[in-house]
Amino acid sequence: MREIKDLKELQTIELNILLHFDEYCKKEGLRYFLAGGTLLGAVRHKGFIPWDDDVDVAMPRPDYERFLQTAKGWKDYILMCQETHSKYPKTFAKLIDPKTRAKANHFADVEDYGVFIDIFPLDGLGYEKEAVRKHADKIMYYKHRFRDAQMTYELTGNALKRAAKQVLRRILPPSYWYGKMMAEVRKFGFEESNFRASLVGGLKGRGEILEAYIYSEAMPMEFEGHELQGMKYYDEYLTCLYKDYMKIPEEKDRPEPHFRELYVLEENEK
Repeated sequence: MREIKDLKELQTIELNILLHFDEYCKKEGLRYFLAGGTLLGAVRHKGFIPWDDDVDVAMPRPDYERFLQTAKGWKDYILMCQETHSKYPKTFAKLIDPKTRAKANHFADVEDYGVFIDIFPLDGLGYEKEAVRKHADKIMYYKHRFRDAQMTYELTGNALKRAAKQVLRRILPPSYWYGKMMAEVRKFGFEESNFRASLVGGLKGRGEILEAYIYSEAMPMEFEGHELQGMKYYDEYLTCLYKDYMKIPEEKDRPEPHFRELYVLEENEK
């Protein structure tokens, strides 16, 4: 394996995954939006934020579910989600380049883990603001319990806490909490809801709950010389996430890297 040390090389691999994803979505008529820092990069830099090391996209839940079903058989890229990798500790999907391997900063190693793009499902949350908040709280509670149960505990906490969590994990396994979360997620349809968000993915959790129209229409945007699907109402979305989003943050305020090790497989390792 050859180690990836240059951020530009990493971004090039991620861009290739994103372009493949975009091409497939257009062919299959699947909706998606650039999201999070990737959308911010498109608006502010017409490409990657110079120090960003990941790619985020969001899909309305109906399109996301169709994508999960049809992308399972891909040969060029690996779809990683709870339905395909039982030890995967996230509640959204990643599309991974199988010619790479990676070790993440925030969770234990998972088989087939490599350079990825994140794919967040956008869910409908209901109709009235107060009821939406309560519903969102339930989803977030089950999401956090799932992630607590799924994480590899030797990474964090003292010995007593690790032992207690392992016992609890046997009584209430990750699949229990994931099922509870998905039952809540599916209570309201995407199309008819007045409020939407990507609570199971996304950057800000409850802070991404917005009126439905903001997550409704795509708009072509330039990203690294390519035309991809941004959001028509990007100003409302980016203001919600980043406030004064056109201001370049100081280095100390930039997010930590997602990876601690990155490699490209040699030909005989693929």
